[in-house]
Amino acid sequence: MAIEQWTDEAHGLAPHCVGGGHIVPHAAGHRLTLPSNTGATYGVAQLDDYRALPRDAFPCRPPRRLRLRARFSHGQAELRGTAGFGWWNAPFEADRAATASVGPKALWFFFASPPSNLAVGTGWGGNGFFAQSLNTPDLPAWSMRWARRMMRLPFVARLMRMGGGAASRAAERPLPTLSLTEWHDYDIVWRHDAATFRVDGEVVLHVPSPPAGPLGLVLWIDNQWATVSGESGVLAVRHESWVEIEGLELES
Repeated sequence: MAIEQWTDEAHGLAPHCVGGGHIVPHAAGHRLTLPSNTGATYGVAQLDDYRALPRDAFPCRPPRRLRLRARFSHGQAELRGTAGFGWWNAPFEADRAATASVGPKALWFFFASPPSNLAVGTGWGGNGFFAQSLNTPDLPAWSMRWARRMMRLPFVARLMRMGGGAASRAAERPLPTLSLTEWHDYDIVWRHDAATFRVDGEVVLHVPSPPAGPLGLVLWIDNQWATVSGESGVLAVRHESWVEIEGLELES
């Protein structure tokens, strides 16, 4: 496999910063920083390789492998908003050819603080730090709007989640005991027929039906919360927060 070492130029990464979010490069990587925030405005510090591209031209398809080291400013109980790294199809951003509602497709390590609930399956709260694969089919826009309205009804939401994992070909693994303030090695191997997530060399999630792509690489921290039923908002951030990333490598 060809290995691309960490440089913005090698990965085609470009910054996207809003609400005081900023990115500080250093010799081994970058620190993505979010300032304190009252919750009145959205803030994000993000690096991605897809922002100027139409969705069908996103640059990442299998086989790919993402490796990096990362640590966060706060632990899982203190961090606010969302943060993470991996690949996705940016389904909530306007598509240039949207004849159907774009289903979320992703392979990533994700942090979300309460009141977020991003669990597709049952048995966990849908927040904290987790590994996740989503391979949701594209559906007519009306059906996606109907599903979001129905998900607001608690009983229906439970039923839809029971079948949602299979329908979206989703897999997820909560990692509630992982110390985010310590350095860890993260690894996602994305093949046509499977994807494997590792933390410090240990397999934490194996997925038999990953998305086919194309997806975009994203690394970010923000002050947003969201639920699978389509609710979202912004949170107050009492102290400056950051995710520091080193040694990013992409193999293809």
